[in-house]
Amino acid sequence: LCNGGLMLQNMQHFKFALSVGEVESNGSSPLCDFSSHPQMRFASDVCLAHIYHNRGDRFGLLPTSEVAANFAMESILHANPVGVHQAWKHFVPSDIQQLLPVDD
Repeated sequence: LCNGGLMLQNMQHFKFALSVGEVESNGSSPLCDFSSHPQMRFASDVCLAHIYHNRGDRFGLLPTSEVAANFAMESILHANPVGVHQAWKHFVPSDIQQLLPVDD
């Protein structure tokens, strides 16, 4: 499972998630069936989200949407995110420029 982006994971937790999700060495999993969307086959973040959503009771407390939005920004504008993922798909350039001030 990999899509080339930055992923911060506790490896012990990550391995546990893979076992809970029954992820095979080829990346297949009954919880991550992307046969109708083959371009998503190696989208580890999407697969992990499916595992957490479907087997969340096995992981204990997961962050709320509000807490997660403060960590990484994609479709929810946040003034001080730790990371940004494809925000240009969701915001106009002036929104992004407000977050990245450049001295003239």
